Amino acid sequence: MDKQILNLAAEYLQHDGIPLHDFQQRFAGIYFQVRQSQGRSGGSALCDEIVLPLAELSRGHRSEDSFREKLAEAIAPFVVGPVYAPAREIVYGKPAQQARSANHSFRLVAAA
Repeated sequence: MDKQILNLAAEYLQHDGIPLHDFQQRFAGIYFQVRQSQGRSGGSALCDEIVLPLAELSRGHRSEDSFREKLAEAIAPFVVGPVYAPAREIVYGKPAQQARSANHSFRLVAAA
């Protein structure tokens, strides 16, 4: 079951992957199977990591981007090899056009 969940998550996390609605429907089916099997089929721990952020998203307490990040974090321990997520740029201080320094092209940038 873990492999089925990981494949579904990978399909959703791809840049042009499946839409959220399809992910939700397919995950619900897998989640039901895992709960019915009472842990015999595997996937229980992975489902537990995904179901809360998905519920928060469904209730409007989490954005889809935030859900994608949590999903990538949730599957990471179950994946062999690197998990890729989009890079984020964080710029501290005033916007570049307002910042003043001896070197006018200087901006402090930290990778997320």
